[in-house]
Amino acid sequence: MLSTIRVTRFTFFSPFSLQLSLVAEAISADYSKGGDADIDRKILDNINYSLSHYYIWTILGMLGLFLAYRITQRATVYIRFLVSIDGARGSQHYFSSGSPSISFLKARLLYAPTFRHRRAQEIALGRWIVLGCLPTCIEVAIILIFIAVNGLYLTWKLPWIHSNTEVLKASANRAGTLCVANLLPIMVLSSMRNPLISLLNISYATFNMMHRWLGRLAALQALAHATCWLIVKAESEGWAAMLSATHKPFIYSGLTAALGFAVILLQSLKAARHLAYELFLHLHIALAVLVLACLCRHLEDLPQKALVIGAAAAWGVFRGLRLLTLLYRNLGSKVTTADVDILPHYALRISIKCPRPCSFSPGQSLYLTLPAVGLWTAHPFSVAWSGDSGALDSTLSTGSQCVGGRYFDQKAVYRSETSTEKVMFLIIKTRSGLTKKLWRRAIKADGPLQTIALIEGPYGITRDLSSYEMVILFAGGVGITYHLGYIRTLIRGYALEMVATKRITLVWVIPSTGCLDWIRSWLREILVMKGRSEVLQIFVYITRARWTECVQSSGGTIRVSKGRPDIESLMRQEAAEKLGCMGVSVCSSGGLADEVRRVSRVMLDKGVNLDFVEERFGW
Repeated sequence: MLSTIRVTRFTFFSPFSLQLSLVAEAISADYSKGGDADIDRKILDNINYSLSHYYIWTILGMLGLFLAYRITQRATVYIRFLVSIDGARGSQHYFSSGSPSISFLKARLLYAPTFRHRRAQEIALGRWIVLGCLPTCIEVAIILIFIAVNGLYLTWKLPWIHSNTEVLKASANRAGTLCVANLLPIMVLSSMRNPLISLLNISYATFNMMHRWLGRLAALQALAHATCWLIVKAESEGWAAMLSATHKPFIYSGLTAALGFAVILLQSLKAARHLAYELFLHLHIALAVLVLACLCRHLEDLPQKALVIGAAAAWGVFRGLRLLTLLYRNLGSKVTTADVDILPHYALRISIKCPRPCSFSPGQSLYLTLPAVGLWTAHPFSVAWSGDSGALDSTLSTGSQCVGGRYFDQKAVYRSETSTEKVMFLIIKTRSGLTKKLWRRAIKADGPLQTIALIEGPYGITRDLSSYEMVILFAGGVGITYHLGYIRTLIRGYALEMVATKRITLVWVIPSTGCLDWIRSWLREILVMKGRSEVLQIFVYITRARWTECVQSSGGTIRVSKGRPDIESLMRQEAAEKLGCMGVSVCSSGGLADEVRRVSRVMLDKGVNLDFVEERFGW
């Protein structure tokens, strides 16, 4: 099968590099196993010369740039924290204005959508055909770099002066090399356990997007590899010989892998994922396993089989870690249970009791499985609150208890007023699929729905907001669950003089007053925290309300208004009163997130020193 393998020098950058080097030197397969003649030695050299070295250095160089940026960012945040924590006006004022070059980079590259101002709002052609969200400029730049690198190595030093047959053979080998070399990063980027998430402080949604684009490149390379072989075989020996060759294990395993890649490529479209995500996910995993198995058979006598095994091992390790986490979290002297309560405006509160201690940091999420509702479905949800079940006030406001023809009383929200069992709370908005099934079960239940649950996590990164003099948090609907943990942590740090934050502004946009009951008990707990009145202000906007009111809270005022907020006016007012750096965070879908992003970029152009964070989860 193999032509002569040229042994390369060992270099200092790891056995992985050696594997890739061997792949690049030996990938030039003799097509005799498929019925073809040997490729000219000169063409093999043109294909394989230094390919793996350049490819490795390109990937490591990109990671090095991101790591250097992250280290610089962390150092800047830490220095700002040390300088600003004493609360002196002069020290904080130093960070009130940003560097023009850094502000330009943020406004035009890091935070900028691809086209104008739209990013979070999905592009849809009707109800069922969803095309997805637009990436930011930095994400587009990264995608284009990967496409350019793969395109460069696909065409680099191809023997264009030789016959078309030889060029196609060389192109087939080159495409196969790149396809296999891309498998390992594809598997790493697909996992929630990806170590680069915490190392680079980049969200899983971004890595998942890169996973999809690298997967598309690998699929196209696999199809190019198979197509070139089919053309060469048909032209050199005829269609009969080509069909006869497909019965050989080496050939049909490769063609099956290429077919699997083709189906995965079609699956990668947002419209396909949107129609039936659970079906997509399980079929996607099955196809990935099929592709890896077929590639192992196809590359049985080639050294690049080690890379396929490495990719499969990475996937297996990450899956194994998730399974161990799942077993550890849910198996003990008891099992994990979930109590489901119906809340106003078609929302659910899920109270999860774990048999083992489980701590979550602000901004983190967990995967929830309810076997009685959907055994093979695991959905990510932000942890809204955690604490003692008996420490919460469970009363609902008057006038908002009637939902779906059912009236709520105090016992419909929490069962125990004396228990001090540790509980994690989720707020879920009813949509389709699992949440809709759960809503129907909860409606039919006589009282709170109690069921066995499986949780996995925590996952996600926690943003360090302690170095900002002013923090503005925007939430739309259930997006409030992402911010509650940050508010509690910052107020506690302010009382202990452990954060530089002196002002926290929460802007919550909800469709009706009933949504206030989602977090009423937790909000009351926040309002009685030490130092809360000095640092926290809350603006609630009711988009479907017919009146305006001001609700008095204990020790302060929560401003409740009808309509939608004027984001630009609000942020300009807050920026005029700030002393130091501003942190802006948004967790919402659609227009609100895009408007906050747009105004943040405008503020950067005005010289305001701010950092923008958008929490999102991308399938």
